[in-house]
Amino acid sequence: MSEQHEEQLFRELIDSSQRKRLLTLRKLKNRQKLLSYLPHSIRFDQRYTLAIPANQQSSKQILSLLLKQGSPQKVYVLSEDPKIDSQTLDIQDVMAHIVGSGFASIVSCIPGQLAYYEGEEANNRIILKKPHSSSSNG
Repeated sequence: MSEQHEEQLFRELIDSSQRKRLLTLRKLKNRQKLLSYLPHSIRFDQRYTLAIPANQQSSKQILSLLLKQGSPQKVYVLSEDPKIDSQTLDIQDVMAHIVGSGFASIVSCIPGQLAYYEGEEANNRIILKKPHSSSSNG
């Protein structure tokens, strides 16, 4: 499951300028280098970023937004926090753990289609949503 989540996340939701580099690091199994991109360097494809309103920044509110977008209960996590990195966990537990934790994390809900980014800084929170499509250009 982790293979599919990471591969699709990098292929579909990461900016094309970084896509190849992150996929290469993943294949080389250089986890520390890969995770080092999370806090400050990762660039998402701006076509798929959804800002979370300032008044909806709590873990419960973000959880609600993700569930409304179709997130399943079990999600895959990439995180600077070694306690949860590379694990498939319950979304409610994950959100309660990472929101405001100071650890940069990506929660992959639906591989390549729905994810959540929690940055290190306060209010650096983004939902990534790529619409379903029957054809893809790459």
